[in-house]
Amino acid sequence: MSADAKQPSTLKDAAARLILGEIVPLLEKADQITSSQRDVHECLEKDLQRIGAVVTTFEHIATDATQQFAHLIDQARTVQTVIARFESAPKAAETKIGYKQIIAIALISSVLAAAMTAGAVVVLSRDQAQHARVGRAVNKALPLLDDATRQKLQAAVTKAGS
Repeated sequence: MSADAKQPSTLKDAAARLILGEIVPLLEKADQITSSQRDVHECLEKDLQRIGAVVTTFEHIATDATQQFAHLIDQARTVQTVIARFESAPKAAETKIGYKQIIAIALISSVLAAAMTAGAVVVLSRDQAQHARVGRAVNKALPLLDDATRQKLQAAVTKAGS
């Protein structure tokens, strides 16, 4: 290349080089933003899939809990029936019906209720962890968003919090 090839020959060439010099960094920044958005989208998609799995698990647990609750209601009815028979039985038959059976049924019912409560607590704590991951992903992407998108996201976050 000669020395003349480096210098613009017209004002138009000089302006074109100046514009190109400003456009190149903008294109690089656009590529960075596109890459960041792609990463955030992938993270959110994975998190949403995990949340879907947790919701499905919770639905199964809720169904099981409903069935166990129905079973507990049946047991309570059985206990009520036994108590009613005990109260209506003659005094001599009082000693034949064991208190141990009534206490055992009550204890089994209590244990099942405690197990259902513990299961619900575990599922809900997992759900909170998933929400936190989504929040971290959104927080990471927030500086890369344009003002309009950032305001829309902030409005959605405020609405979700109320």
